[in-house]
Amino acid sequence: MSPRGALLRIASLLLVFAAGSGLAEAPPIAEHSAKSEVARVQRHLRGAEALLASAKTHGMSETQRAARRIHMERLAAYRAAGRFPHNHEVPGRRAPCFVDKHGTQCAMAYLIARSGRTDIVDLVARTRNYATVVELAADEVVGPALLAWLEDAGLSVEEAQRVQPTYPYQFPHPERRITGQFASASGSLGLVNLVTLGMNAGSAVRHRGPRWPAILGLASGAASIGLGAANTNYEGERRTLGFVDIALGSASIAASAWSMIASRPAPSLDFRLPGSDVLLRPSVGMNLRLGGPGAAIRGTF
Repeated sequence: MSPRGALLRIASLLLVFAAGSGLAEAPPIAEHSAKSEVARVQRHLRGAEALLASAKTHGMSETQRAARRIHMERLAAYRAAGRFPHNHEVPGRRAPCFVDKHGTQCAMAYLIARSGRTDIVDLVARTRNYATVVELAADEVVGPALLAWLEDAGLSVEEAQRVQPTYPYQFPHPERRITGQFASASGSLGLVNLVTLGMNAGSAVRHRGPRWPAILGLASGAASIGLGAANTNYEGERRTLGFVDIALGSASIAASAWSMIASRPAPSLDFRLPGSDVLLRPSVGMNLRLGGPGAAIRGTF
């Protein structure tokens, strides 16, 4: 296979692989196997951890910031353990459960219990075991204790709600939606990637063309991959667009590399006889008389 053919095949495989990764859908909600459910909750918790890590804490006290860091470490350990509660009271669909009948705690119950406030966990389990964090915060009995704990923990109600996995009947959290800033950056990079992809593919086919589209394609492709990777920790359409950005960025980089290699001029084999003006130019081709390949040397004066 010629180098050009090999490059074309590699670029095509990269494009197909990237597109397949970007368009892959998450398992359907109706799938309730234990393995898929654990993976779903772990993915959700990774998104919560990313949100907590990126939030600004300059308005908090040092005690709150220290407590927040501890809770983030505990949340990561809880996610890695992969032991999550099951709501046996609402069969056939996912629903929140603070502590299930086996004593397994949800993420928020785990964080509160590890801080030593098992009294809050027991109170919620007895009175509002199947409520969301927002509902608990508004409850006349549970609310005051929970809000006080969140204040000491350096966490907001919105962040605590984000830790709790989403369910079909709940409104999606803002982190699932595509923000205006993300959409603008994704659209701008996508346009640059598409333009440079077309230009670089044309240059590769013609074996000639300017170098700047390849350089721009490499830069925009890398930026698109970085932008997409930063948003794959979220859920919903925001995560999907993140994978699309990664796919388009990978395609742009592949086309740029293909263009740079295919458009590279072949090395010159010309040489001049020492002490003369004779320039010899070797060439290789098909010899019709001999019925096979042949070589020749032409000279110019």
